[in-house]
Order: sequence, then structure tokens, then C-alpha cells
Amino acid sequence: MQTARRKLDPAEYFFWLADRVSCRNFAMFAELAGELDPEAVAAALRRAQHRHPALRRRFAVARSEVWLEPTGDAPIGLRCVAAADADWRPLIERELATPFAPEDAAPMRCLYAVLPGEPKAALLALTFHHSVADGRSAAALLSRLLAEAISGDDPGADREAEFPPLHEGFPIVHRPNSPLLEGMGAARRDRQGDEQERLARLKCRLAPVIPRIEAVALPPDATQRLLSACRREATTMQGALGAAQLLATREILGTAAPGALLLAHALDMRPYLEPAVPGDCLGLYSSILSASYELGEESSFWDLARQIGGGLRRQIARGEAYYCYSLARLFYALQPPAGLATGSLLTNIGAIAPVPGGDIVRTISFALAPMPNQLSVCSASSYAGRLLANLNFDGAVTPPREAACLATAFRRCLDAAAST
Repeated sequence: MQTARRKLDPAEYFFWLADRVSCRNFAMFAELAGELDPEAVAAALRRAQHRHPALRRRFAVARSEVWLEPTGDAPIGLRCVAAADADWRPLIERELATPFAPEDAAPMRCLYAVLPGEPKAALLALTFHHSVADGRSAAALLSRLLAEAISGDDPGADREAEFPPLHEGFPIVHRPNSPLLEGMGAARRDRQGDEQERLARLKCRLAPVIPRIEAVALPPDATQRLLSACRREATTMQGALGAAQLLATREILGTAAPGALLLAHALDMRPYLEPAVPGDCLGLYSSILSASYELGEESSFWDLARQIGGGLRRQIARGEAYYCYSLARLFYALQPPAGLATGSLLTNIGAIAPVPGGDIVRTISFALAPMPNQLSVCSASSYAGRLLANLNFDGAVTPPREAACLATAFRRCLDAAAST
């Protein structure tokens, strides 16, 4: 099956444009209680590239039009290192800060790092350009890669069917060429050259993002208690995580906190597409929903969690998730008005199934750097019964002590909620 050349979807173009100003990678990674054979990792990567069309294309620009064009048999980059530090965070922070080069074979690369000390430990990380993947599909890809690298088996690599990009799967009334959407500015093709020139000027004025991560993990018993409390309080884990993030943000900002805090949520759009797209189909099939929340001195954690969960359901029902990738939103995110860079993003991919034969896999989680209008990004998942929430900051904006304090406040909120 030939990999066809195609133009970028509006969502893909949104992140391609953003990446031209500030690196928009995200990383999906596994902490391992043991080591892998690098040759087995390389073989599993070759099979993954054979399966997924997204890994057989690279970006190309012609007359200001942006395309995904086939790369042939050029292999995915694999870097194997012996890390100097047992802390995985500097490795992932470097991956988030290092953009893909135009000559890279695919908009994904792999890092395998052996960590020092005893017992043996390692890290396997996949770094993606956000235009070609999202958290759910990246987790599925990493899980299969791990299973194959651990077992050493070759299960074959039949090529998977290619699904349409995000906007082509929208119900007809929500597609960018629908008369209902005229004038919304969703990545209009006739203005791509102007947009790219405007972003080039903006890049000259913005400092590079310095990704920093604070990791928060709940043990299985606390995670289960938190899930039970969410059900008892008639809300969701998304609502609880959002409440903890907002309350921690207000605590850190103190008297500088605005009257309302903005919280954005990454939403998996696969169930809302026609046809529905399976979770292991590698691609960008997510949208963003945002809302502001007024927090008083006596704001209740569970009231706030219910407000967040119920608000998301109403926004989805109104179809707001179909209108995320406008260029006006992009320029606001990259250069927010002074004093308004206090928003947060929550992206929660839920439970990741155990890797078959993967007894050495301790965790699977992910990380991504915030946009300039975001104080923090919470990237949440659960693996082997443990809630894993990586809080991501821009070190050029948020000092290390403030980031650590926000993570501590976030953890304290979750511990208190799990104890109710």
C-alpha cells in the first residue's frame, strides 16, 4: 500500500504553525525495572513504521503550502544512551525542547536510556511532533513497542488502514467547508503565507520554552480511593484532577490570582467522528475545550470537581469541541495579553492496559510543555493501578521553587480527596 502525499488538516496545521514559534513536541515514556535489547527496540520500531502511515511521512513546504509527503524507507531515529543521573526528568525535558529537523525521516523519534545504579533500570521514550499524534494513540504505540521489544517476537507488521484526518471525520455540519463555519478562520489555505510570516516575526520576540516537569504519583490504594470518592461525589477523575489543578494554582498565585482561572481540557474526539477512529490509529484526533472558573476563599473541592465535569458534558453536547483550531486562538495562546498567562491545561488519557509480558514496565506516562498562555499542563494517565500526573512548566516563566510548591499543593488536594 503506497503512502500518499497530502495537505495538513487544520488541526495538524495549527500545531505545525505553533511549532515554528515554540517546540510543540510531546513525549510518551515508560520507566523500566530492567533493561531492553537495543536491537529488539530497533526491530520493533521498523515494524511500527511499516504499520503506521504517519511514521512514513515528513513535513514539506512548497509555495507556503504545508504537506505531509512520503519518506520511503528512511528509518526512525533511535538514540541509545547511558544516563548520568537516575532521574528521568532531564532526559524527557531535553526531548521536549529539541525540535524535529526538516531532514528527519519521521515526526517521531525514540530514546532508550539505561539509568545508573542498582537494581537495573531504564527509560524508553517516544517523542512526537504534536501534528501527527495524540496521547491515546502514542500510548498504544509505546505499549506494543514494549511488548515486542521485551518478548523479542516478530508478530508481523501488516499495514493498518489509514483513517481520514480529524476534520474530515467531523459530522458534515461541523466540517471547515460547511457554510455554517464560514468566517471562523479555521486555517484558511489562502492565507498560509501571511500566517507563517506573522509567526516568524513573533518568534523573534519570544524566549524559548524551557520544559520542566514535576512528577506526582498516587499508589494503587490511594488511586482506588480517589476513584471511589469521585463516584460517590457524582463526578469524574477529570473533574477531580481539574479541581486539584485550579486550587493549587490559586494557592501559588495568592493575591495575584485573577478573579477567574482558565482551565482547558484535551478531549479525545475519536468517538465523535464518522467513522469512529480506533485508539491505536496513530494521528491527531483530539480537541480542546476551555472554561473559566471563579474560585472563592471557601471553594469546595468536590463542588468544583462537579462543576468541571458537568460543564465539560454540556460543552460537548453543544458541539464546542468542533471549533477548537482557529488561528485567532493560536495567536492568543502564543502571545496572550499581559497578565493573563495564568491558564492551565489538563490532558488525561485514563488507564493504560498492562503491557503483555511486561513485568519490567513500572509506569507509562507522558509530558508536554505549556503554551505561553498556560502556567501549567497536567498530563495524567494511570498504569498498574497508579495515577501518574506529570505537571509541566516553562522554566523560563515559573521558577523551580514555585513549580515544586504547585505540585505539592496539587498532591495535597488529591490526597485529601482520596481520604474523604
